[in-house]
Amino acid sequence: MKKVLYWIARWGIRAVYAMYTVLPLRHRVVMMSRQSNSKKLALDMRLLKEELLRKRPDLDIVVLCKRDDHSLRAFVENGFFMLTQLRYAATSTVIVVDGYVPAVCIPNLRQEVWVLQLWHALGGFKKFSLMTVGQPGGHSEDQARILCMHRNYDAIVSSGTKTSEIVGPAFGYPASRFLPLGLPRADSVLEPPKFDPEDEEALVDDGSVTRILYAPTLENKQGTVEATFKEIQEAFADDDSIEVIFSAHPVSKLLSGGTKGSTPTIELMKRSDFVVTDYSSIIFEAALLGKKVLFLTPDIEDYKQRVGFIRDFPEDHPATMAMSVSELADKVHNLPQTAYDELQDDLMSYLDGCTPGSSSRIASEILKHV
Repeated sequence: MKKVLYWIARWGIRAVYAMYTVLPLRHRVVMMSRQSNSKKLALDMRLLKEELLRKRPDLDIVVLCKRDDHSLRAFVENGFFMLTQLRYAATSTVIVVDGYVPAVCIPNLRQEVWVLQLWHALGGFKKFSLMTVGQPGGHSEDQARILCMHRNYDAIVSSGTKTSEIVGPAFGYPASRFLPLGLPRADSVLEPPKFDPEDEEALVDDGSVTRILYAPTLENKQGTVEATFKEIQEAFADDDSIEVIFSAHPVSKLLSGGTKGSTPTIELMKRSDFVVTDYSSIIFEAALLGKKVLFLTPDIEDYKQRVGFIRDFPEDHPATMAMSVSELADKVHNLPQTAYDELQDDLMSYLDGCTPGSSSRIASEILKHV
């Protein structure tokens, strides 16, 4: 039954798109994503939009982003929203997407249209997207094939040359299709910490405490995330020199907790000494900042079966892995700096494109095609 529905969706989307192609093509950039909403753009989209307008203030930019929370209401709303996406996909010279967008990947696009994939992760070490097709944690082969996952891209932005090579299979493209220009978020990471002097509750970065940021991936179940965060806090409760804070995954329904104020994740990292995660690509931002990274992965064997890793990572850095909170606490106190340095060097080898000016380089590439 699902296979039939996929085919109906595919041909329905293509038919609607074909009708819109009678409209004239406009020199315009349309930005689409299911990772964020138009009124609250994800960081990379927001920074890129700002840079495009800085370079060309009169540029016509339309933002059509709507987060998909997989509810029935969202399914209905997104169906109507896709009609608008299809109209702009058929009438804009440049389309910028973050992640898989059916309104862009399924239609037979006009030849004059140029599509850029602005993937939101600085690097990849776990399998994702097409790499997980047919696995318990991925899409079915029918869904990926019939719904044309990650088709129609003319270029894909990446954080570096090695990253382009290892994540290519996730999108189904060779490394030559990638532009190792760095991501807009790299510019934000490389900026000095932002501090609002009027925010009396903001995190203070004066060296008086060692701060641990717990930033789990979305794979971790919400109840488990909250319980694990509380357990980490309790592990250091008797040590006044250590503070534990929390940052939720961007598409999680949880709010970042254990902090004062509403500081963004990147700013939390800048004010932290350690970054603790399970399988989040936030480790690459942490590497750019030179932070100590530790992995809390009690479910790693199960995760290998459901999702898997692109390489033997993080297991090729076993010293930085903890199977329990008590082991994590021990590593915070006793792990030698050399273990952190080895991981840092490894991660940085994937980020050669992340030098200052990533947003500007990407914007310049886009403007060639408008």
